[in-house]
Amino acid sequence: MDEIDEIVAKSRAAVAKRPVIATPLAKRDSQTERQDALNRVLDKISAEGIDSLTSEERQLLEEMSRRFKKQ
Repeated sequence: MDEIDEIVAKSRAAVAKRPVIATPLAKRDSQTERQDALNRVLDKISAEGIDSLTSEERQLLEEMSRRFKKQ
């Protein structure tokens, strides 16, 4: 039994000495990114009006509108 305890202690010591490797953050899925972009567009409309949108922002707004209507 002492032999097993010694092996476990050595194993724990070895694990404690290992360097911690940071794992990269998981990539956010495109749906979450689109939702964030939509929220920014809606905030911009609220702050500056719909006429302040770029053509890309208008396109995103229309695309997301179509998606929400389908659900």
